[in-house]
Amino acid sequence: MLITIGCFFCFFIFGFLDNIKGPAIPVLLEEPFFNYSDGGIILMAQYAGFLAATLIAGMLAGRIGKKNIILLALGACGIGIIGFACFQGLVLLSLFMAFLGYGLGTIEVGANALITELHVKNRGNTLNLLAFFHGLGGITAPLYASAILGLGYSWRIPYAVGIIPVAIALVTFLLLQYREVRTDDEKPGISLVRILKKALKPGVMFFNIVIFLYVMAEIGLASWIVDFLKKAKSFPGNMGSLFLTLFFVGLTAGRLLGSLIVDRVGHIRMLFICTAASIICLAAGIFGPPEFAWCLPFTGLFFSIMFPTLTAAFSERNREDMVIMMSFLFAAAGAGGMIGPGLIGFVSQIAGIQTGFSLVLFYCMVMLVFLFVISRREKKT
Repeated sequence: MLITIGCFFCFFIFGFLDNIKGPAIPVLLEEPFFNYSDGGIILMAQYAGFLAATLIAGMLAGRIGKKNIILLALGACGIGIIGFACFQGLVLLSLFMAFLGYGLGTIEVGANALITELHVKNRGNTLNLLAFFHGLGGITAPLYASAILGLGYSWRIPYAVGIIPVAIALVTFLLLQYREVRTDDEKPGISLVRILKKALKPGVMFFNIVIFLYVMAEIGLASWIVDFLKKAKSFPGNMGSLFLTLFFVGLTAGRLLGSLIVDRVGHIRMLFICTAASIICLAAGIFGPPEFAWCLPFTGLFFSIMFPTLTAAFSERNREDMVIMMSFLFAAAGAGGMIGPGLIGFVSQIAGIQTGFSLVLFYCMVMLVFLFVISRREKKT
């Protein structure tokens, strides 16, 4: 129970630190030596670190233990937020943002691995509850960051204060004891050739592609919605932060509700329904009149169940070598987080934020196609 509570707290920190950037990046871009491309590079650096973590953490889990993976994650988060808050220049900011991303990615792998190990029954429900705390952190972050920025403080201050919950979690996990359960995929001498062959099978690759596209959409929306509303819809900055908060309210509420129904409805069916609904909300919010921008936060309600439900569906289909296979899944998610918002930044620099932000809708439309492919394929087999 204590380990589960600790994982929930770590996921709160994950959502909190990951979403300070929503209000902070537009303020950073107001400095004369930064532009959209620089913002895209900083965001890409964070998810490059996330991607590296997801590839490494699964391999390390069998050697140093899942609890120690969490400790490593929290240490990397601490280094990242202190460095990002204290140093200047695009190169150093990107480097420390990569450290932060590495910590967040390692939390993703470590906490999910612990939860799937501890809660065999109703795994989909528990993973949705884990994701609920990520959403709770996501709700808190923009309110907290916009309040500090509204008082005239630098964009660095919200990150600097983030060291407090990280330190609390680090001490908590140092004091907790956990007896590791080692599975065959975590023992030394594992065949990487066999794992790679399994990872490249169509049934695995399609799930990786879907989670890649989903994270492109979620992180892209969370990273740029404030700037999109300000530049394309002429909303004031505090209204954009409110919309971002409402987006995470939808994520959090949806995950709490989803934990009650997702195993009954069916994982793939639930994903298909929510993706289609997200496309409708995004199309209305991006291309409709300013009044329709209120549809954008509702996307969070439908996005909410996607990541944990994909994780649950994937783990059920890959019970052998589960930790390492999940590392590949989270690596695909990290790649989506790295490429999605960065690509929006680059396209916005060339064609404007309206065109750049529209990529979120495109990501979801392609995701719907691949979910259809998975559904058809599983019916045949």
